[in-house]
Amino acid sequence: MKSESLFLKCDACSALNDKSLTCCSKCGSKLKKSRKKLYISLTGVVVVFLFIISSHDKHSKMETISVSDSSQEEFIHEIPNAEVGLISLSEQIREQYASAKNELQKSVLRDQRKNQLANLGLTRVSNWVGTISKLDTNSDGRGMLVVKLSPKLTLATWNNDFSDMQDDTLIEKGTKVYSSLINMSVGQKVMFSGSFFSSEQDAIKEKSMTINGSLSEPEFLFRFDSIKPI
Repeated sequence: MKSESLFLKCDACSALNDKSLTCCSKCGSKLKKSRKKLYISLTGVVVVFLFIISSHDKHSKMETISVSDSSQEEFIHEIPNAEVGLISLSEQIREQYASAKNELQKSVLRDQRKNQLANLGLTRVSNWVGTISKLDTNSDGRGMLVVKLSPKLTLATWNNDFSDMQDDTLIEKGTKVYSSLINMSVGQKVMFSGSFFSSEQDAIKEKSMTINGSLSEPEFLFRFDSIKPI
């Protein structure tokens, strides 16, 4: 027996016809196609369309969050122009020093750096960004701090009372800076403010004992007024 699911039934004479026909083979009446399959197909298309829209909206939302988070991170780690200038100058002088042919050239480089540091106008600075590379105390418990701005450039307090007699960079107990540092450690990213010291030799005071240290890995003396973790 022929299955009705495989054939089209003529509404006029009830004869079964092959689904490929458009007119009844018995009476010639026009055959009406079943709409059930069409409905199923259209439903499938709608479901797929809605899924695509939903996925696109979700993806767009994720992109917005990603961009927002990225912007926030860049804002938090934004480096002030004066700090960028010091880092750039130090790197430039370091490279030139490494390729210098003799001590005369090295001496001239230090003079050039002095003039350029003077032009930067570094006195008191705010909201600089760096990483703690040393955090310790002296025999009296006063804090010693070194903050790295770049791999070869640091800002630091003195590490002993004798050197610090005039500059007062060591961090006293009970001060705001000391309290802020208590829960920090080496490797901590920080934002800080404070002051440089003027110098006849380098425009701002640099701690190295040799010209090699001063130009290759400068460590500028710094008094920290505030510091907080990032």
